[in-house]
Amino acid sequence: ESEIHKTDKNYCTVKLQMTNKGNIPAQAGDKNLFTLVDTKSKQLYYPNSDITIELNSYNKNMLHQNVSFISDDLNPNVPTEVTIVFEIPTEVKDKNFSICIVDTETKKEKLYLDLFK
Repeated sequence: ESEIHKTDKNYCTVKLQMTNKGNIPAQAGDKNLFTLVDTKSKQLYYPNSDITIELNSYNKNMLHQNVSFISDDLNPNVPTEVTIVFEIPTEVKDKNFSICIVDTETKKEKLYLDLFK
């Protein structure tokens, strides 16, 4: 049974393909926090975990897509896709966003990936 999520904001979905370049399984979400950042205002938006999990579950179980969850182990050299859902205010009209990966231990930004350019 699926639950419909209503919001007074906009949803922004970001599909990422990740490959573990190490030699042992690792979790992308283990020490990394994926955030969406407005590059003009520097405002950070965090994933909506409930919707992200539900969307990835639907894609995997109902559509039989080869997707993973951010908490799944990434096996070495096996590309995997994950979709992350963010809610952004409706008044945000520009599409100047980047994905910012933050180290959960040090709270330092590790990587920016520009989107919508």
